Amino acid sequence: MMQIPTDQLKDYLKRSGTEDFNGFSGELEIAEHGFCNYRIGNDYIVVYHMYGNGRHWDNFLTNLAVRNNKSRILLTTKRNPATIMRKFDFEIQGYIMQKEIKNGRNS
Repeated sequence: MMQIPTDQLKDYLKRSGTEDFNGFSGELEIAEHGFCNYRIGNDYIVVYHMYGNGRHWDNFLTNLAVRNNKSRILLTTKRNPATIMRKFDFEIQGYIMQKEIKNGRNS
């Protein structure tokens, strides 16, 4: 099984601000262009983690959706969504909300 190069994973974690990374669930595609962690759902593909060449992964995910007869690709980002919207034809469909719970209480 291929593994993500350590330098790519470290750079991804730094850029994403992920401190408590516990590994991947779903499918993991690794290429010279980086990596993409996703799961195929009923009518969609959801992207959990993606790193590297955005155009490569956009083409990969679009082709994957077509091959699997899916009509949507879903992802979240901590980066500016305007860039993803402009370059890859995504649109905002809602918001991700988070609530911190520490020691069994609200933070």
